[in-house]
Amino acid sequence: MQSIIMSWSRLLVLLVVTGASFESMSDTGFGTAEEARSMLNRAIAALEDNPSMALDAFNDNDGEYRDRDLYVFCGGVDGIMTAHPRGTGKFSLRNFKDISGEPVGETIYRVASEGKISEVSYLLARGDDPIPFEKTSLITKVGDHICGVGYYNVDQRTRSGNLSVNNSLGIVIDGYDPVAYFTLGRATRGTEQHRYQWLGSDWHFVNAEHRQMFADSPDNFTPQYGGYCASAMTRGHLVPIDPESWQIVDGKLYLHYSSRSLSGWEVGKEANIEKANHQWEKIQPGLTN
Repeated sequence: MQSIIMSWSRLLVLLVVTGASFESMSDTGFGTAEEARSMLNRAIAALEDNPSMALDAFNDNDGEYRDRDLYVFCGGVDGIMTAHPRGTGKFSLRNFKDISGEPVGETIYRVASEGKISEVSYLLARGDDPIPFEKTSLITKVGDHICGVGYYNVDQRTRSGNLSVNNSLGIVIDGYDPVAYFTLGRATRGTEQHRYQWLGSDWHFVNAEHRQMFADSPDNFTPQYGGYCASAMTRGHLVPIDPESWQIVDGKLYLHYSSRSLSGWEVGKEANIEKANHQWEKIQPGLTN
């Protein structure tokens, strides 16, 4: 199987859907990758046999194509949804974009092809949970229909109880040295040998000097908004980052989840910082537990 992920600097597509959740489920209501693939294979066979009847079955909320958080979604040649739990004909799969404007739907349409199942991974907000889950959708094309089934990668979602720091991988900034952005002018991965504990999280540095500089004045080097994506923070979303997408403004480090979101951030940068600061002031007090 060929796995196709976004071909930008970040290997993770972020798809955060505002408004009603795509599905509601308990913490134990997760389908597996194998179950998602099985459902998609059954959907492919149904579409090949009778497309009209297949779409009716996909949209039956009590039918065989609903299993916990697993469901079949489809879009037509015009991009409009033809199968989805929230209804059909109301929104466009092709036009789905993440919170910084990444054309996720276009990628789904680009990778979908007859006789092949491809993968698109992204982060999806779920209910009131402040940290989105990673989800992978298996995508294919049958005739005029682009269809998929998604599953949550629950084993990859680890974090500490202190959500005010983006340490979903166990280490802040995915192990990159926060001081190096200022002293070296580039994103540089640190090492566990030069580790420092602060705010209940591990910070890695390239050398003892950087570690001491951080220990002496951590507020001077800590990325804004706890190391979450600055672009997403303008909308109040806690989204992971690509350590290679960064910018220092007035002596403060801002991280982003992709080069594209960084480019968008730079348009109206001052206003974006003001919006992000306002959102962070509202949500940060509730993130420490």
